[in-house]
Amino acid sequence: MAEAIRWLRDWNAEVVPTWLKPDDQAIERWLKWMIEFQLGRKRLLDTQYAALLHAKAVRRLLTNNPDDFRLFNAFEIVTF
Repeated sequence: MAEAIRWLRDWNAEVVPTWLKPDDQAIERWLKWMIEFQLGRKRLLDTQYAALLHAKAVRRLLTNNPDDFRLFNAFEIVTF
């Protein structure tokens, strides 16, 4: 864990994050996907996150949970 924290601190010093904020397009896509794929309350946050990323033109997604995002058919999924 100590090595992972060191790596994160180094990475944080080199990378400036871009904070993404939902806009009307992201919210509309989120609601559309919830209806289109008949998703329930357990999929609210994953779907909201996917819609936000899609609205901000993110097309490649690194995730350890590819099944959470494959359904949308909107991303190139990269796993680790």
